[in-house]
Amino acid sequence: MHSTGVKTMRASTQGTLACKYLACWTIALSVCGVLRGTEPDTKAMERARSLTAAAEKTLAEEDFEAAVGQFRAAIAAWRELAGRPAYESEANQQRRRCEQNLLYAIDKPLRDRLEAATRLARQGEMAAGTAQLLAVAADYDAAWQQFEIESLRKTRDYAVSSAGLLPIQQADALRSAGRVGEAADLYRLAVERYEEGHRLLGKAEFAKNLEYARHHLGQTAFAALIEQHGAAPRFELDRLDEGKLRLADYQGRPVLVVFWASWCGTCRSTLPMLEACQALYGRDDVAVLALCLDRLEGWDRGDAEEPLREAAALPELATAWCDAETSARYGNPDSVPRGYWIDASGRMVGQADLHELTIGKFRQQLELARQSSRSALADKN
Repeated sequence: MHSTGVKTMRASTQGTLACKYLACWTIALSVCGVLRGTEPDTKAMERARSLTAAAEKTLAEEDFEAAVGQFRAAIAAWRELAGRPAYESEANQQRRRCEQNLLYAIDKPLRDRLEAATRLARQGEMAAGTAQLLAVAADYDAAWQQFEIESLRKTRDYAVSSAGLLPIQQADALRSAGRVGEAADLYRLAVERYEEGHRLLGKAEFAKNLEYARHHLGQTAFAALIEQHGAAPRFELDRLDEGKLRLADYQGRPVLVVFWASWCGTCRSTLPMLEACQALYGRDDVAVLALCLDRLEGWDRGDAEEPLREAAALPELATAWCDAETSARYGNPDSVPRGYWIDASGRMVGQADLHELTIGKFRQQLELARQSSRSALADKN
């Protein structure tokens, strides 16, 4: 009995010790398992931190191109870690920091070039400066296509806008000062820059600015042409009745070109007086050409059948439909009636005074055109 009891106690003690050893071994295995699972994450964290530190050092040295590549690698490393709950908070924070530095590394050299190009344009090198602005815009576009960062797209658009707006601003100032020839050159540059910019963007983002530049280009270029007594712009237009109206057919005599619209009451009262003047002097001595703007955008204001019939019924007056090109080459008239005298040699003389027109007023202006013709002949001889 005693022997049996001792054996039973020994067996129980051995069983208890075995359980303890088994529990300790289980815990040890669990700890090792955790360590084995943690070890790769720790290495990934160290790698991400190392990539970030290297990128920041490169950025501080202003090696922007190299920094861009390093920050992209660091961002990828932090993104991978952000998927693990234990590292999510720090990984997201570090990723955002790297993304900000990446944007700075991309933007800083481009921004420096943009500011340098703007200064160059404002210091009088408008053509060179605006060309550089478009080159910067193209590089911003390439960066935006690659990284899809919205601020890069916005700065690209700003560079394109500035390439056209800077010459417009200076042209406006010159036009106000009466320096129409210089203003025309800058409006022309603005038109070119906006057209180039729209090709880059693939859309007419600044259509209103472009239209503004084109309109004032027409006006200032024509004003400069009058100042210089340059050759009158040629045209060939469809008559209101039939056939063609060509300015070249009237060379050798003074010509009065008049722009009008059917809805304009002053025009309708002026045209009969112009026909009376034409009849008085005859077509061999002077030619009055009346160009109707009704078919152009912004000029058609409703039913014009009766006024047009009245104009076509004036037998001594040559009337035709004005097209957009002729309107632009004659300064895009923004009010009617508007007239311009051309001398017998085909040179611009100046704007006609059609306000309360009389035969006497017409005679005085015709004499000025004749004097211009004589002056042109003397210069030629």
